[in-house]
Amino acid sequence: MKFYNDTTATSPDATIVALSALGSSKKNIILLAGGADKKLDYKGLAKEIKKYTKALILFKGEASDKIKTNIRTSDVQMLVENILTMEEAVKIARENAKKGDIVLLSPGAASFGVFKNEFDRGDRFRGIIKNIK
Repeated sequence: MKFYNDTTATSPDATIVALSALGSSKKNIILLAGGADKKLDYKGLAKEIKKYTKALILFKGEASDKIKTNIRTSDVQMLVENILTMEEAVKIARENAKKGDIVLLSPGAASFGVFKNEFDRGDRFRGIIKNIK
């Protein structure tokens, strides 16, 4: 399993780029996404999530609600929502990842509410991953 920290992807378009760069027809991405809404449209992101991800883990926030609105639960193997900590998100991702899977932190949203800022979010992700390896 590989981990990618794309915490600076604070818009749906940025997450779409990450998914298309890392994704394949195998649908082997576990995406950690969502958070605070910046009044953006998430329809295009939802389409790419359906195409490339096997699991979607959403941090608590209005952007997460918008993403979920555009995705039926049958579009991904697993949907977990209202996650409040990076530790919980990574734990769920690891429990559901298999060899060859990618755990991608690419929120497509702002970090406020759950994290201080995008750098805090990324630092927490990096710290947890560093301690696993």
